[in-house]
Amino acid sequence: MGHDAGERSTWSRSYVAARDLQSPLQMFSDILFVLAWSFMAGLPFAAAKGDLLFGAVTHLWNGLVIAVVALVLERALGSTAPTGVTTCTSRVRQAFKVWTCALAGFLFCEFALKASAEVSRLYLVCFYAPGLIAFGLWRALGASQIARLNKMMGATNGTLVVVGDRTYATVRAFLYEIAMGRSSVVMVPFKAAVTDAEWQKEHQRVANDLFRVVHSANDPAVYLCSSGLPLPRLEALCRDLSSVPVGSYVVPDPAIAGFASSSASVIGTRVAFELRRPPLSDAQRLAKRGVDLALGAIALVLLAPVMVVAAIALKLDSAGPIFFRQMRSGQSGRPFRIFKFRTMNVLEDGPEIRQAERDDPRVTRVGRFLRASSIDELPQLFNVLRGEMSLVGPRPHAVAHDERYAKLIANYELRQQVKPGITGWAQIHGLRGETAHVEDMKQRVSFDIWYALNASLLLDFEIMARTVFEVCHWRKAY
Repeated sequence: MGHDAGERSTWSRSYVAARDLQSPLQMFSDILFVLAWSFMAGLPFAAAKGDLLFGAVTHLWNGLVIAVVALVLERALGSTAPTGVTTCTSRVRQAFKVWTCALAGFLFCEFALKASAEVSRLYLVCFYAPGLIAFGLWRALGASQIARLNKMMGATNGTLVVVGDRTYATVRAFLYEIAMGRSSVVMVPFKAAVTDAEWQKEHQRVANDLFRVVHSANDPAVYLCSSGLPLPRLEALCRDLSSVPVGSYVVPDPAIAGFASSSASVIGTRVAFELRRPPLSDAQRLAKRGVDLALGAIALVLLAPVMVVAAIALKLDSAGPIFFRQMRSGQSGRPFRIFKFRTMNVLEDGPEIRQAERDDPRVTRVGRFLRASSIDELPQLFNVLRGEMSLVGPRPHAVAHDERYAKLIANYELRQQVKPGITGWAQIHGLRGETAHVEDMKQRVSFDIWYALNASLLLDFEIMARTVFEVCHWRKAY
């Protein structure tokens, strides 16, 4: 099918992913740009005063302050959508806001420090006016090159999953827009114009493909293009997205997008309605990862003697390996191999896994103490440092258990919106150990989902503090 006029006009524009505008490479290049521009704008004034060295240092310092203010504003004024794309025009508009507000912020800092008298007004004019034009051109023309360079260097910003009917020009154009400068964009296609009987099969296939893609993708976000979908079919796909443990959005037809409320996210020239917000922003995830690395490394060093004693005791008590490794489901359902101290005389890891029970004969003598004291969980600190787990999050279940309970418990997979943890909200409320009945697992999952939807660093610190007291109670630890 050929492209219509609306599609050609969209394709003729230059698009770039909004996250690429805030990538480390883009931020570093912006800092260099501001420093260089400040130095060049101030060089004639420093030469006129006959002190090139002092003048150069002063104007480099001014440029550094302006660059820092600009970066802060870039975060505050950037796209509200986690995987947004920006047009050439929107980048110029963004550059104007950032450049103007950054200079205003610089003047405020100078005024607060009572150093404004030392800044030449002529220098500020020479810095701002030509610099605004240069910065606008840099943002308009350079961002796409930065995005492509990011892609060449493998600096991905997560996988973007598009669900839609490719026979519609608006869907193809949207797919092209968001693919600019990104390393990973996956399409889950469907046919909207089919009979009801054919749609039943099509819907089931799309749901299966969507869950498969999300579970294998890196930091995914899902966009559902509604072009061509009757309301009942759109509602059915939205219900599917509501149970997917990632951020998800609906991209309506351009005609409908004009009626969007102010709470909708702007994605380049499009509007997307948010179905499910990721629980943590990029900055919060980065901070959480930093806490995991710092506290995880410290805990590993401090608890190393305990782990050595536990390993020796295990070898003396029973034959077999020290560590037990089993496939578990991680964030977005991605499988990983968990590390634990071996506490049983069996190493189950397959489609059938039996949970530990009270007075379970499979548990060794030393293993019983390790499980009761939770020392058997300490090797999971290696999973934390590897990035497969967090210190705090829903406990990872065996893959076989996830497959079973996902069919029995509504919204089960929402607990996988965040990384699994060594401890979690359910554990500090005594929900650990055997789940002999489905109702027991439902209660635990409800706590996991609550955490996944309300995760924060403050909540993590509270859970870690309360975990110490919970471990001392030894509740349901067998």
